[in-house]
Amino acid sequence: MSAQLKTLLARHVEADTIPGAVALICGPDGDPEVVTVGSAVVGGPAIQADAIMRIQSMTKAITTVAALRLVESGQLGLDDPVDTWLPELANRRVLTSPTAELSETVPAARPITLRHLLTNTSGYGMEWALSPLQRAMAENGTEAGAEPVSCGAGEWLSRLTELPLAFQPGEGWRYHHSFGILGILISRITGRPTGDHLRDDLFEPLGMTDTAFWGADREDGSAIACLSVRRHRIGRDRAGRRGLLCRATPLRRRPCRVGVDRR
Repeated sequence: MSAQLKTLLARHVEADTIPGAVALICGPDGDPEVVTVGSAVVGGPAIQADAIMRIQSMTKAITTVAALRLVESGQLGLDDPVDTWLPELANRRVLTSPTAELSETVPAARPITLRHLLTNTSGYGMEWALSPLQRAMAENGTEAGAEPVSCGAGEWLSRLTELPLAFQPGEGWRYHHSFGILGILISRITGRPTGDHLRDDLFEPLGMTDTAFWGADREDGSAIACLSVRRHRIGRDRAGRRGLLCRATPLRRRPCRVGVDRR
């Protein structure tokens, strides 16, 4: 299996799709197999198994654990309306259909809850089809793209809530944006930046010392892998939807060890 995966990833390196990759093959028992191909940066040395890279939407899984730990500690419930902490989400309007004009709305039938955020059913999310909502998201900077948004979390939420929901909370599914809202919710509840809370509540206790939203080159001289080319300067995305830097191997089991205790 590892040889087949290495061959597959090597094709993408040879095609200049990516400069390099680190992959884990995980079974139910034992240590994972680690596969590396290519380089950490374009034209650089071979990528190492412990390279630090942006884990993109795997950030969502870690943000989920952090939110469930707040549930476990009694700071909020799965079905609590989140507008208690995020008043921007109160009194939502909902499109009569996902492709309707922005003026064609009805009141939300129910408030957005933590459960809606965790299941991508809040009514916010990536808009795949060309529609008035998709155009509005592109114009106000809330459309999901390959790069983090350049505005801060508060400004991003303010822009997002200028727009109606695509569907009633709990009655549809759209990816991505709910976890950006979730990251802001964690910050509001804890009174701290989301990254600081994740560091103290998850990363340091689990020994995930290289995991953070942003970081410098490591002291031993190995650089953070740069797996994309930026066309312009971007803001620092600290939301819960994506953006964490991490080594591959800690993702094998560590975040799962701190889930909600169901005993």
